[in-house]
Amino acid sequence: MVIDHLGVYFFPNYHWLRVIGRISFPLFAFITAESMVHTRNKIRYILVLSGMDIVFSLTAYLVTKQYEPNVFSCLALSSLTIYFLDQQKSYLKPFAILPIIYTFFATFAFTPFKVEYGIYGVLLCVGFHLVYMAISCLFKSNNLEKNSELFLENISLFSALFLITYTLIMYFASPLLIEYFPNNNMNYYSQGAALLAFPFILFYTGKRGYSSMPFRIGCYLFYPLHIVLFYLISTLI
Repeated sequence: MVIDHLGVYFFPNYHWLRVIGRISFPLFAFITAESMVHTRNKIRYILVLSGMDIVFSLTAYLVTKQYEPNVFSCLALSSLTIYFLDQQKSYLKPFAILPIIYTFFATFAFTPFKVEYGIYGVLLCVGFHLVYMAISCLFKSNNLEKNSELFLENISLFSALFLITYTLIMYFASPLLIEYFPNNNMNYYSQGAALLAFPFILFYTGKRGYSSMPFRIGCYLFYPLHIVLFYLISTLI
């Protein structure tokens, strides 16, 4: 992610920096989907992502005097979609289509608030969750223990395979995506390099890492702060 933004602000002619940066979003999407499974308070998690989107957008506007979408917009809408998909009450599940519809319309110029990574990003994140749901159903129907080592290995394997399949489909569909879903903040062809995230997802163990409150806050704040810092430095050189 940092390498990607170094390319944006300081080395725009070094395209390989942007290519390396394509690793980041699939990991963000995968971890967001995982977080929606394991968090104890899904609503709070969605509100945190939405709050980060608002804070970042306002900060960026105050600094640059222009509105720019950020990754939290995509992750918040993805999480909201997953939230409705997971509802036990069947009449709530159809509401999952609403964030996707908004993302679709956010592609066009007449919508004031954009979604970074657009429909590509939301469907990737939701797709990871659908993989989780499918494997959960498979284990349940075969009376296999959920959250066992075998279960986690299957989540990692099939999520990684989904990433490959989805990325290749989107890559070869790039001409249509560029025509019907234009996104100034995303190069659909370059996004094919998202395949580089494959080994990171494949070897995911499902184990929670270090997660103290200051560390988590720092992780959330790092994204907007380093972008603002890079922008300010770029205006001075």
